[in-house]
Amino acid sequence: MFTNVFGIPLTPLDALDFLISWYLVYQVLRFLRGTRGMYIFLGVSILLIVALVAQILELATLSWFAGTLKTVGLVALVIIFQPEIRRALITIGRNPLFRELVHEDVSPVLEELSRAVFFLSRRRIGALVVLERRIQLEELIERGVRLDARLTQDLLFAIFQPQSPLHDGAVIIRGDRVMAARVILPLLPTEDLPPSFGTRHQAARSLALETDAVCLVVSEESGAVRTFVGRSWKQLRSPEELKGHLQELFAEVEEREEEPEVGFGA
Repeated sequence: MFTNVFGIPLTPLDALDFLISWYLVYQVLRFLRGTRGMYIFLGVSILLIVALVAQILELATLSWFAGTLKTVGLVALVIIFQPEIRRALITIGRNPLFRELVHEDVSPVLEELSRAVFFLSRRRIGALVVLERRIQLEELIERGVRLDARLTQDLLFAIFQPQSPLHDGAVIIRGDRVMAARVILPLLPTEDLPPSFGTRHQAARSLALETDAVCLVVSEESGAVRTFVGRSWKQLRSPEELKGHLQELFAEVEEREEEPEVGFGA
């Protein structure tokens, strides 16, 4: 039997408890890395350490103050961390271990998106839309203006209006949610693209080479709608054709059995 620095005996279950606890703390820190929630988490951690020290040293005033904070702190934390908690639960639910339990029908989302894209196309409004698949794009989302709003045709039209402050850059979609707008994508050398392709096409191709995302581009000059996936790109002629193409791309992801890949920029 082992003992810790205080001479207290440690059983194998104690060691397992310690390892699991530290693993959970590590995952929380990893999940919050690069977000505003990280600073809140560090502040809460400092308060907890102060409360623990007060309890060990039997400081009555500090212990009472810490106990009072616990009463309202839990509710406050749920409110403050609501976006992060929602994101964490979605991430857990998307784990391949649980994915087979729930069959998510993406058809209504893809239909709404396809109508919205060709609505922009008919009006020659340039757009760049990124559909997240297996690789999470959290770092890119944090660079843009976070929205986390339900995907609708009206929302995309409002974002990409030339007068809108959000029309520059890309929109990132996760599931049926528009996670962020005005996201500036990294640019890589793309000499193999036709000269007529502009910056939106180059940015879409760059991200498609870096991740497994589906990048949709609406040309401002011609209204042409194109998708970029990996090293390939395709031009679509109608909402129905675009919807069918997107369904095929997402069906390919669902059929894969390998472990999820690391998120972009992790």
